[in-house]
Amino acid sequence: IFGFRSAAECFLEDELRKLGRMTILSSDSGGLDFHGNVPAALEAFLADTIVKALAIFSCGPEAMLKAVSSIGRRKEIPVQVSLETRMGCGIGLCRGCSVDLIDEGQESGFRRVRCCKEGPVFPAEKIIWPQEEK
Repeated sequence: IFGFRSAAECFLEDELRKLGRMTILSSDSGGLDFHGNVPAALEAFLADTIVKALAIFSCGPEAMLKAVSSIGRRKEIPVQVSLETRMGCGIGLCRGCSVDLIDEGQESGFRRVRCCKEGPVFPAEKIIWPQEEK
């Protein structure tokens, strides 16, 4: 599933379709395969398919990743997300790209990791999304 704000912003459509894989192009404004955002397209796909998803891999804006993560949790499908965190130095020194992950082995219940070094891909169920309590 690839999401765009509008059909006019869609790119590489021909190339994606030539891959021979199921491809769903979604657009907030319509005009593509699905009228709506990526989480809505994912929900529709999972509801309409007989194929059981083995895993979900997602990248994009944080709000979308959080929604996709929630869908995976409800449907018991593992989700891996690639975070688009700002990386100040890119080598782990500044810790500007820190992400909090659930870690029951820590007294605090979480650990802070550097997206540039330990990521940027993480299991979604381990991420403490902003505005969630640690």
